[in-house]
Amino acid sequence: MSLLQINAPVRTLAIATSALVLVTSGSMAYKALAEYGWKGILNIIWEGDPFPNLRIHLNILRDIEASFEQEIHAIASLEEALERARLDSVDSRDKALVVRLWQSNIPQTDLRKKLAFLSDTLDKLAFKVDQVPAEIKCNIRQRKKKLSLQAVDLMERTDTLINLFKQAASE
Repeated sequence: MSLLQINAPVRTLAIATSALVLVTSGSMAYKALAEYGWKGILNIIWEGDPFPNLRIHLNILRDIEASFEQEIHAIASLEEALERARLDSVDSRDKALVVRLWQSNIPQTDLRKKLAFLSDTLDKLAFKVDQVPAEIKCNIRQRKKKLSLQAVDLMERTDTLINLFKQAASE
């Protein structure tokens, strides 16, 4: 046996292994590029993290979610006080009476200021949601969309309460 005949199977194995390594690494690089983009891949290479600000953005969204829970509770208490006022004035069609009863159902609080503060707080929270970048491919996009829809819902509920208060005040 010559030396070329012995090395032929080894050479074939080396070529096959090299081809397999190239195909696998190319496939992995393609998947990483599709998931993170060029910027994310460069961040992985230089920093070891495809999304260096991810934790900061997740914390911001978590804080906003907690703030929304507080605002939901505040709106619910205002709506409950309004419903009690409507029930107390069921015989009267006077909107001013409903607002006076509504105000009396919320002790030690100026209703006009409370509604204005609530509206302002929701605007600020919606602005914070908009400031979180959505290009990050994670669950941030879904959370941001959910929070944006929740902000719109809360703002509509607050605007309804404000309009009712303004209508009664103008009478």
